[in-house]
Amino acid sequence: MNVKNKDRRIQDNILKTPSIISGGSFICGVIKSTAPVIVLGKVEGDCEIETILSVRESGEWIGTIRAHSVVINGTVKGNIITETKLEVGSTGRVQGNVTAGTLAIASGAEIDGEIIMAHEKKPVYFKEKRNKT
Repeated sequence: MNVKNKDRRIQDNILKTPSIISGGSFICGVIKSTAPVIVLGKVEGDCEIETILSVRESGEWIGTIRAHSVVINGTVKGNIITETKLEVGSTGRVQGNVTAGTLAIASGAEIDGEIIMAHEKKPVYFKEKRNKT
């Protein structure tokens, strides 16, 4: 991850070629990756992602997510553990506990679970200003 851009939105820091789980795809099992992962389809299982995991609007994840940084615009049913930052967009839905260094929650996002801030920072709330792609 580019340290110069540490305060930028997570999506802006995807520098490596990501692995993409396309819409209409279903994957069951454990996913481990050193590259960013973008989910447009459905995943059942746990993951260990060394960089960025992005669950897009059409994406669904059932299982535990462990990643350096996480962006949720789709649905997650399971716990999320991130070393640095979690962003939940306006279409994001999380059913499970969240542990994060920092947390940004858009207006309209839903988190149904316990929120644990690893570094005792308060969540940041934001209104989405970007065009949805």
